Amino acid sequence: MIEVNVQKPRRCEGQHNFESFEELFRWISENFKGRKDLAAEIIISLAERGSYTASTGTYSLECSYDKPLHDRAEDLARQIGFRKKSRGLGGGGGLNLEKVSEYIKVLEEARPQSI
Repeated sequence: MIEVNVQKPRRCEGQHNFESFEELFRWISENFKGRKDLAAEIIISLAERGSYTASTGTYSLECSYDKPLHDRAEDLARQIGFRKKSRGLGGGGGLNLEKVSEYIKVLEEARPQSI
């Protein structure tokens, strides 16, 4: 289960639950249009660490995922080219936004199934 608690903007305020990364991606993309990379950033953070927190002047949200894949999620992101390779020390690799749909599909296949 993916949980998103929103404090800002008010139109989205409250707790929102999602069953899949695809569902979360669509919701974030529709409701937080100012940053095109936000949904991708949230998904990779949830898949790797199980949490994401951000607070800016326009939005404030906390996200959690109960079954993070940790290193496996990072490996999958690199294999398909979603996470770009870093360029030396201190050089962030960034995300290839064109690969986000492919990454979501791979994550859904890799997710642990509930018993």
